[in-house]
Amino acid sequence: MKLTKAFMCVPPGEIYPVELASGDECPPEYEDSARAQGCLPKGKPEPAAKDPDPKPEAAAKPEPEQKPEAAANPDEKKDA
Repeated sequence: MKLTKAFMCVPPGEIYPVELASGDECPPEYEDSARAQGCLPKGKPEPAAKDPDPKPEAAAKPEPEQKPEAAANPDEKKDA
């Protein structure tokens, strides 16, 4: 989202603030602060880009559970 006026922020890992000029793209992590200071237009933020190739629902389903074989007596031998 484009800034409507200059905005001061401290980038991650830095100790000194930088000034983002009016018309610059506002980094997403600063949008709330910039909006609170009146540096972004009021209203709903722009929607994020949608994934053009969403994963199908079927791929997200877990595999069916397999029932473990239960032995009445662990020392008992199974017939082959």
